[in-house]
Amino acid sequence: GGPKIPVSMFEMFREGGFSGRLIHSSETFDFLDDMKDKTILLIGGSYSGEDLALTAIKCGAKKVCISSRNKNVISWTTAWPHHKVTVLEQQLPVRVTEGGRCIQLADAESAVSEDYVPGEDVQTELYDVDTVIFCTGYLPNVSMLSEELQQAVRKNESPLFSVPKDWRMSANEFSGVLGDVEPADDLQVL
Repeated sequence: GGPKIPVSMFEMFREGGFSGRLIHSSETFDFLDDMKDKTILLIGGSYSGEDLALTAIKCGAKKVCISSRNKNVISWTTAWPHHKVTVLEQQLPVRVTEGGRCIQLADAESAVSEDYVPGEDVQTELYDVDTVIFCTGYLPNVSMLSEELQQAVRKNESPLFSVPKDWRMSANEFSGVLGDVEPADDLQVL
């Protein structure tokens, strides 16, 4: 596994000359330094985004904005401490302007379309953002699966397969903990 950061979005920040700090939620070990008296943009509106927003407030963040592609966990929270959090529901960063100090966000559906032109349909402009934190999840560690299944996971497919009666899992990182693993009789891959 490892941090999952949308490559095109990360490149947009770099190419746009974003002047602040770019990190993944797994890299928040210097959290106080990244938060205190700063304006934060969290990208991702699930549980880690919610947790980090609350932690940022506790650490003294000046302002926290959360960009969320969909209505999800962040949408459930109707009140935030000290009125320091702004939820940008269904909006994604699309461009960096003002010498790296302004981040423009557009409608998420438009922003992910192949024919989107950066700067069109801008809904929000955030100025003087100090830290951007990608709360975008993790890549799965599938090394214990066969190469065929690893490929299917990487392609986000749901393969149909059968398991031979004498099948045994090859030794891997989990063998010491799980022991011999046998498939269920009604194995189904969703």
